[in-house]
Amino acid sequence: MKILSRNNIIYQMIFYVFLSIIYLHIVYALDADISAINVNRFKGLVIGMPYLIIFSLFLSFCFMRIKRYSLSLLVFFSLFIFYKSFSIFIINFDKLILVLNVIYILISFNIYILFREELTRSIYQPNFETGSLDVELYRKVEVELINEKTAQVVRGKLVNFDDKSLVIYTKDTNIKGVLNLTLKYKKSIFSAKAKVMTKFRNGIGLQVLPSSSQDVELDWKEFYTIKEARGFV
Repeated sequence: MKILSRNNIIYQMIFYVFLSIIYLHIVYALDADISAINVNRFKGLVIGMPYLIIFSLFLSFCFMRIKRYSLSLLVFFSLFIFYKSFSIFIINFDKLILVLNVIYILISFNIYILFREELTRSIYQPNFETGSLDVELYRKVEVELINEKTAQVVRGKLVNFDDKSLVIYTKDTNIKGVLNLTLKYKKSIFSAKAKVMTKFRNGIGLQVLPSSSQDVELDWKEFYTIKEARGFV
């Protein structure tokens, strides 16, 4: 899988890693009764825990590459930060540090849920690679992609989708950017705007962009509603 574009949640994950290190610095600063904006103290944290910095960089790289095992790494990272900060509370029984620990673990849990949901998106799961192409009726939906700027046209078949994204099977994967998406299903034509997010050996993952219902009679929402009602979702 080749990543061509990333959702904002990926960058939010990297920001979370950075804020976690800042959070740990603040806890140590409170424990030492010094200012949290003390640069030397922060440098001391970085120098004193090089393994944490290296692991943080590796985790951020995994987020950018959208590796599935990064979810497990995220859990390990969050628990490590929590362990370090909670140890300070156990020693001093500082109520402020306890409150910060609770807030951090709640935020971490929500971050975990958000990233887990992101990994379930269809753009990262090309069903055709498992040999299941054309097993279900919805996979016989004909798809046409048009790049208005270059007049390039790509045709393929729908193999996976969710409420905001889809994957098409096609051998012509040399297309990118924002495209006009057309789906032909049982004599009905559905249209939308979509952005190429991922590329596979024989397929393309696209994210459906919000569109006005005034632009087309049948759009992606109508298509998804029909397929959901028929039990394909």
